[in-house]
Amino acid sequence: MAGVLPIEIELEEKTQLYEIKHNLRERHRKYDLPLPIKDWPHPAQQVDICKINDSTPYSIEIFTDGSKIRDRVGAGLAIYEDKILTRTCKYKLDNVCSNNQAEQVAILKALESIQTFITRNPSKDIAIYTDSKVALNSIKNNSIHSHLIEKIRDKLRECMAVSYKIHFGWVKAHTGIEGNELADQLAKEAAEDEELESVYNKTPITTITTELKMKSLEKWQRQWQETEKGRVCRSFFPRVHIRQKMRIPITQEFTAVVTGHGKTKSYLHRFKIINDPMCPCNSGDQTSEHLIYECRLLTNQRNNLKHQIASAGGKWPTNNNDLIEKYLNAFVKFIKNIDFNQLQ
Repeated sequence: MAGVLPIEIELEEKTQLYEIKHNLRERHRKYDLPLPIKDWPHPAQQVDICKINDSTPYSIEIFTDGSKIRDRVGAGLAIYEDKILTRTCKYKLDNVCSNNQAEQVAILKALESIQTFITRNPSKDIAIYTDSKVALNSIKNNSIHSHLIEKIRDKLRECMAVSYKIHFGWVKAHTGIEGNELADQLAKEAAEDEELESVYNKTPITTITTELKMKSLEKWQRQWQETEKGRVCRSFFPRVHIRQKMRIPITQEFTAVVTGHGKTKSYLHRFKIINDPMCPCNSGDQTSEHLIYECRLLTNQRNNLKHQIASAGGKWPTNNNDLIEKYLNAFVKFIKNIDFNQLQ
């Protein structure tokens, strides 16, 4: 009912993530883990990320972009010197990589290109553009020490050591900016190019976290299906991943109906609190299903529920699961209009 993962599954998931992050598990693939603290740069070596200055004439401008098409990932660069396109570059990443990693690889390759490709232009003022605010914010945030981010900072230090002045700017994607559109096209081409070799193959930790969460949900689902308890509740919430996505009103009345616990006479009789499970309507034991579908004392409330379901394109009788997943608001109103005191 709370939508909370069972504690033993939660602990198992957290343990596995900890072991992966600290290299305590046998690994069959490379993970994009934060650098060990011992490898962090000294605070005095922190680099300042300068923004594009409109008054500065940048004779070298590099547009970067990353793209993930289905499970294929690529990065692209478009290099302009004195407003003239002089070079384009395409880089492929492994399929396990994320779009964010592609954006970061594109920025890293832009920095590498400064010393490898740009040799004729004597200017030291360089503008690097990206449409990824996440990548820019990650570079600026000195508490982030992921592999790619630290490589970007290392390359920035190298460039600054030889007097390059590198400024970063954000551009809005798909707004007709020539350099950005070209970098986007190059990234897409790289992603689809089967002949390009991968330049990066580390699985992002966000992917691992998602995979572990999915495994936890699968385990929880198996437990929920196999348990002999919670039959009534399971009829309303057969799929735990759907329950986790929903916001439901955890009131005494709602909980009593969807669990069959607490306020129904059949439940009270089961625990010998009252002598008779019969509903006051005298047409059957007072269970959750009886209240929803049969009790004559709730005819008006049920008619309102049926009307709202019909208005939503549904049919009556429905089933408990659909009452939650398709007609939750109407079902909640139905329960709110039940006077449980008069039904005792």
